[in-house]
Amino acid sequence: MARPKRFSGLRRGISKVTSASKRVLERRRERKALKRQTAHEPFRVVNMNNGRGTLGKKRRVVITGIGAITVLGLNVTDTWNALVAGKSGIGPITQFDASHLPIRIAGEVKGFDPHRYIEPKEARRMARCSHFAIAAAHEALTHAGLIIGRDIDGDRVGVVMGTALGGFEM
Repeated sequence: MARPKRFSGLRRGISKVTSASKRVLERRRERKALKRQTAHEPFRVVNMNNGRGTLGKKRRVVITGIGAITVLGLNVTDTWNALVAGKSGIGPITQFDASHLPIRIAGEVKGFDPHRYIEPKEARRMARCSHFAIAAAHEALTHAGLIIGRDIDGDRVGVVMGTALGGFEM
Protein backbone atom coordinates (compact mmCIF):
# COMPACT_ATOMS: atom_id res chain seq x y z
CA MET A 1 0.00 0.00 0.00
CA ALA A 2 1.34 3.44 -0.95
CA ARG A 3 2.18 5.91 1.72
CA PRO A 4 -0.06 9.06 1.76
CA LYS A 5 1.61 12.30 0.72
CA ARG A 6 0.94 14.40 3.78
CA PHE A 7 3.18 17.34 2.92
CA SER A 8 2.50 17.78 -0.81
CA GLY A 9 0.15 20.76 -0.21
CA LEU A 10 2.65 22.28 2.18
CA ARG A 11 5.42 22.00 -0.41
CA ARG A 12 3.26 23.78 -3.00
CA GLY A 13 2.54 26.57 -0.49
CA ILE A 14 6.24 26.94 0.28
CA SER A 15 7.13 27.20 -3.40
CA LYS A 16 4.51 29.96 -3.85
CA VAL A 17 5.90 31.86 -0.86
CA THR A 18 9.45 31.43 -2.16
CA SER A 19 8.61 32.87 -5.59
CA ALA A 20 6.74 35.79 -3.97
CA SER A 21 9.72 36.50 -1.70
CA LYS A 22 12.04 36.48 -4.72
CA ARG A 23 9.89 39.18 -6.34
CA VAL A 24 9.91 41.23 -3.11
CA LEU A 25 13.70 40.93 -2.85
CA GLU A 26 14.06 41.96 -6.51
CA ARG A 27 11.95 45.09 -5.89
CA ARG A 28 14.01 45.92 -2.79
CA ARG A 29 17.25 45.63 -4.77
CA GLU A 30 15.87 47.97 -7.44
CA ARG A 31 14.77 50.52 -4.82
CA LYS A 32 18.20 50.39 -3.15
CA ALA A 33 19.86 50.89 -6.55
CA LEU A 34 17.73 54.01 -7.08
CA LYS A 35 18.66 55.35 -3.63
CA ARG A 36 22.38 54.80 -4.25
CA GLN A 37 22.41 57.11 -7.25
CA THR A 38 24.45 60.22 -6.73
CA ALA A 39 23.10 63.70 -7.41
CA HIS A 40 25.05 64.15 -10.65
CA GLU A 41 23.64 61.01 -12.24
CA PRO A 42 20.46 61.20 -14.31
CA PHE A 43 17.32 59.95 -12.59
CA ARG A 44 15.98 56.58 -13.63
CA VAL A 45 12.35 56.20 -14.57
CA VAL A 46 10.79 53.15 -12.92
CA ASN A 47 8.23 51.30 -15.01
CA MET A 48 5.68 49.76 -12.65
CA ASN A 49 3.19 48.76 -15.38
CA ASN A 50 3.87 45.05 -15.05
CA GLY A 51 4.21 45.14 -11.25
CA ARG A 52 7.86 44.09 -11.35
CA GLY A 53 9.46 47.52 -11.12
CA THR A 54 11.94 47.21 -13.97
CA LEU A 55 14.34 50.09 -14.44
CA GLY A 56 13.51 52.12 -17.50
CA LYS A 57 15.13 54.71 -19.72
CA LYS A 58 17.41 57.34 -18.13
CA ARG A 59 16.18 60.94 -18.23
CA ARG A 60 17.65 64.14 -16.88
CA VAL A 61 15.57 66.25 -14.51
CA VAL A 62 16.54 69.78 -13.51
CA ILE A 63 14.84 71.74 -10.75
CA THR A 64 15.39 75.40 -11.57
CA GLY A 65 12.94 77.17 -9.27
CA ILE A 66 10.66 76.53 -6.31
CA GLY A 67 7.42 78.07 -5.12
CA ALA A 68 5.24 77.48 -2.08
CA ILE A 69 1.93 78.62 -0.66
CA THR A 70 1.65 77.19 2.86
CA VAL A 71 0.08 77.89 6.24
CA LEU A 72 3.42 79.38 7.29
CA GLY A 73 3.79 81.84 4.42
CA LEU A 74 2.69 82.90 0.97
CA ASN A 75 6.10 82.29 -0.61
CA VAL A 76 9.18 80.16 -0.11
CA THR A 77 11.13 82.77 1.87
CA ASP A 78 8.35 83.48 4.37
CA THR A 79 7.61 79.77 4.75
CA TRP A 80 11.27 78.93 5.37
CA ASN A 81 11.77 81.77 7.87
CA ALA A 82 8.65 80.77 9.83
CA LEU A 83 9.74 77.12 9.79
CA VAL A 84 13.22 77.93 11.08
CA ALA A 85 11.76 80.22 13.74
CA GLY A 86 9.57 77.35 14.94
CA LYS A 87 6.28 79.11 14.22
CA SER A 88 3.06 77.16 13.86
CA GLY A 89 0.51 77.67 11.11
CA ILE A 90 -2.26 76.15 13.21
CA GLY A 91 -4.96 78.50 14.51
CA PRO A 92 -8.71 79.12 14.78
CA ILE A 93 -10.75 78.32 11.66
CA THR A 94 -11.74 81.52 9.86
CA GLN A 95 -12.71 80.27 6.38
CA PHE A 96 -16.16 79.10 7.49
CA ASP A 97 -18.34 78.82 10.61
CA ALA A 98 -16.90 75.92 12.62
CA SER A 99 -19.07 76.38 15.74
CA HIS A 100 -20.99 73.15 15.02
CA LEU A 101 -17.79 71.11 14.68
CA PRO A 102 -15.97 69.37 17.55
CA ILE A 103 -12.65 70.83 16.36
CA ARG A 104 -12.28 74.53 15.69
CA ILE A 105 -8.59 74.79 14.82
CA ALA A 106 -6.82 74.03 11.53
CA GLY A 107 -3.92 74.99 9.31
CA GLU A 108 -5.31 77.64 6.96
CA VAL A 109 -3.56 79.71 4.33
CA LYS A 110 -4.36 83.26 5.41
CA GLY A 111 -4.03 86.52 3.50
CA PHE A 112 -3.84 84.89 0.06
CA ASP A 113 -5.23 86.95 -2.85
CA PRO A 114 -5.71 84.81 -5.98
CA HIS A 115 -6.35 87.92 -8.10
CA ARG A 116 -2.63 88.71 -8.02
CA TYR A 117 -2.13 85.66 -10.26
CA ILE A 118 -5.50 84.92 -11.92
CA GLU A 119 -8.26 86.99 -13.53
CA PRO A 120 -11.29 87.27 -11.19
CA LYS A 121 -13.67 85.61 -13.66
CA GLU A 122 -11.35 82.64 -14.07
CA ALA A 123 -10.60 82.45 -10.33
CA ARG A 124 -14.33 82.05 -9.51
CA ARG A 125 -14.42 78.85 -11.58
CA MET A 126 -11.42 77.25 -9.86
CA ALA A 127 -10.89 75.45 -6.56
CA ARG A 128 -8.78 77.21 -3.94
CA CYS A 129 -6.06 74.57 -4.25
CA SER A 130 -5.78 75.46 -7.95
CA HIS A 131 -5.22 79.10 -6.95
CA PHE A 132 -2.37 77.94 -4.72
CA ALA A 133 -0.90 75.78 -7.48
CA ILE A 134 -0.89 78.62 -10.00
CA ALA A 135 0.63 81.04 -7.49
CA ALA A 136 3.34 78.55 -6.48
CA ALA A 137 4.12 77.77 -10.14
CA HIS A 138 4.35 81.50 -10.84
CA GLU A 139 6.79 81.90 -7.95
CA ALA A 140 8.85 78.93 -9.16
CA LEU A 141 9.12 80.39 -12.67
CA THR A 142 10.10 83.78 -11.23
CA HIS A 143 12.64 82.09 -8.95
CA ALA A 144 14.08 80.24 -11.95
CA GLY A 145 14.16 83.42 -14.01
CA LEU A 146 12.28 81.74 -16.85
CA ILE A 147 9.64 83.12 -19.16
CA ILE A 148 7.74 80.39 -20.96
CA GLY A 149 7.73 81.02 -24.69
CA ARG A 150 10.84 83.19 -24.60
CA ASP A 151 13.34 81.15 -22.58
CA ILE A 152 11.81 77.70 -22.75
CA ASP A 153 9.17 75.80 -24.67
CA GLY A 154 5.99 75.29 -22.62
CA ASP A 155 6.03 71.56 -23.45
CA ARG A 156 9.37 71.19 -21.65
CA VAL A 157 8.16 72.52 -18.28
CA GLY A 158 6.48 70.48 -15.53
CA VAL A 159 4.98 71.17 -12.14
CA VAL A 160 4.95 68.81 -9.17
CA MET A 161 2.15 69.63 -6.75
CA GLY A 162 1.08 68.14 -3.44
CA THR A 163 -2.28 68.57 -1.74
CA ALA A 164 -4.25 66.65 0.88
CA LEU A 165 -7.89 67.34 0.01
CA GLY A 166 -7.44 69.65 -2.95
CA GLY A 167 -10.66 70.73 -4.62
CA PHE A 168 -12.82 69.34 -1.81
CA GLU A 169 -15.09 72.41 -1.74
CA MET A 170 -15.82 72.14 -5.47
